Amino acid sequence: MTTHTFTQLDVFTDTPLKGNALAVVHAAQGLSEAQMRDFAHWTNLSETTYLLPPTDPQADYRVRIFTTARELPFAGHPTLGSCHAWLAAGGRPKNAAQVVQQCGVGLVRVRRDAGRLAFAAPPLIRSGAVDAPTLAQIARALRIPPAAIRASQWVDNGPGWVAVMLATRDEVLALQPDFAAMLPLEIGVVAPCPSGHDAQFEVRAFIPAAGPTEDPVTGSLNASLAQWLIGKGMAPPSYVAAQGTPALGAAIDRCLARDPEERFADGEALAAALVPAVDTRPVLPPTLRAWLGARNPLLVPYLGWSAGFSVLTLGNLYAWVTGQRPDGPADIVLLAAITSLPLLPIVGFHLNQARRQFRAGHSLADLRAALEIARRERAETEALARDGERRAQVGERVSGAELPARLVEVESDDRQKGQRSDRA
Repeated sequence: MTTHTFTQLDVFTDTPLKGNALAVVHAAQGLSEAQMRDFAHWTNLSETTYLLPPTDPQADYRVRIFTTARELPFAGHPTLGSCHAWLAAGGRPKNAAQVVQQCGVGLVRVRRDAGRLAFAAPPLIRSGAVDAPTLAQIARALRIPPAAIRASQWVDNGPGWVAVMLATRDEVLALQPDFAAMLPLEIGVVAPCPSGHDAQFEVRAFIPAAGPTEDPVTGSLNASLAQWLIGKGMAPPSYVAAQGTPALGAAIDRCLARDPEERFADGEALAAALVPAVDTRPVLPPTLRAWLGARNPLLVPYLGWSAGFSVLTLGNLYAWVTGQRPDGPADIVLLAAITSLPLLPIVGFHLNQARRQFRAGHSLADLRAALEIARRERAETEALARDGERRAQVGERVSGAELPARLVEVESDDRQKGQRSDRA
């Protein structure tokens, strides 16, 4: 059996388990496309990449990028993660200042800067105006009126992105899209942040074909957004974009707010804020799924009792329909009532339990764990802020590593206006 070195990375963060996960397979020559697809499906990560010898003499290495469902010609965090893995494994670029990656969209240059990596955005595969039917579909999928879309553009650099701009950051964070109505589009949403915010733009990325799901940090989308926004004069040549799944984090922030007026008024308000953005439609109705999955020791006896009486009821009903009426319909009604009686308490209990669980989208244990994590992270952030204030007083500058990990720095190359670099 042939073995291959495998690396799993966390991209867009300097804090373990806080970034975008990526699987990288080294020296993947010899693997078939089917094997690559199968392994990418097995890792169950948003992307898995395969490092290969380049076929272009200008490139340092070649990479193939797979999601769990398809191959991508380009993606942002797989580019940075693959480059990091290649260098860490001993790869030596032709130019010490930059690495040249070969992928489905051609050559992508990755700049090395004091231990950090930044890629130049590749040319867009598709750009230009979005047609009216597609805009109408986007509005339906995002559950917003069409008039709420202030600008739109195709910004496809490989994954298929179409982007829309909303008026405010709050509108972006409030989105609860219908992923079923979104297919087959992959939608990026952007809006300007208010003055005084750490970032200039808020970004969200919706990928219905991958789950459905929302991507927490998306290099390819941010790269193409920068090409659009900077190219149209809607953004400065260098800006910072914030991206991250907001629903649970925003709810936790409100739970921990110092001002009581900012907290949730009651449990119902908290549950409404935690309604999942993903519009899932399980094969079984949620109440039945909760009922069957409940840890109730009386469930099996109840089902056995009900099944026995159901058989008797069906037998009598069949005899009655075929003309062999045993004791008339009164007996059938009586047996049906007896059959349903054991189910009433358990169905009522689990209907109420399922209503609460599926409305909130999170169990109480989930919320407690999230609150505890949030408390620790807030304490660390406040400690960093206090440390930064002390450093500022003596003229020191707080390093970029202490900025929130959810921020993605966006730059424009002076020599090639409109291109964007994502920093790992």
